[in-house]
Amino acid sequence: MNRQKRWTAQRWGLCIRVCVLVLAVSLAGCRPAATQTPTVTPAPTVMATKERAIPPTSLTPEMASVRLETLATPVAWIADLSDPKPFISLEASPAGCHTGSDCLRVTYRCSGEAGGISWLPLGCAESDMAATVDRVKMGACRINVLEAGNFSAVDRLTFWAQGEQGGAGVEFRIGALAGSPALGRSVRVELEPSWQQYEIDLKGMDLTQAVDLFDVFIADVNNPQGVVFYLDDIQFEGVR
Repeated sequence: MNRQKRWTAQRWGLCIRVCVLVLAVSLAGCRPAATQTPTVTPAPTVMATKERAIPPTSLTPEMASVRLETLATPVAWIADLSDPKPFISLEASPAGCHTGSDCLRVTYRCSGEAGGISWLPLGCAESDMAATVDRVKMGACRINVLEAGNFSAVDRLTFWAQGEQGGAGVEFRIGALAGSPALGRSVRVELEPSWQQYEIDLKGMDLTQAVDLFDVFIADVNNPQGVVFYLDDIQFEGVR
């Protein structure tokens, strides 16, 4: 009897221990999982910097121009330096100009060789072309185009021309007159019956003692019947 009681007591003790162990395991399974805090890597600190204004390396040059009539006066001539009036004339033409009403009409009749018109510094022209050429050779009439036009550099001389009928061969020059200190530049064109712009490149040309500021040269061989044409907006162009 006592043996049976002891076995029963041992059996109950074992059952209690098993139940306690099962309960402990169950409770352990019901615990919430520990929350893992993510590791955050801080962003690098950027120090604010004050921007410095970069000065311009160069300034845009100011374009400038000066009209020829403010610097020079036209003088007609023919090759033998005799009286040019029977062969060449220059007159105002208020109608049909490229701009405004102050264009010029040039009429040339064959003189036997050639003729033309030269624009010389104001006050340079004498009563005849021979006397004017003498003044030029003596260096009595020169002009600094840069100072007169407030230029730092002169790039070109531009002008508009129109032939009355078209097909006329004319040469436009600067610095071509005998006695001019600078080497001349020129452009030869065949005039059209509509207004066209032309230019003479003056880059690198010394215009500090200019004499022959613009020159129209008409050869008989290119115009056996003579020629009539128009000029407008003749000007020097460059930068201040």
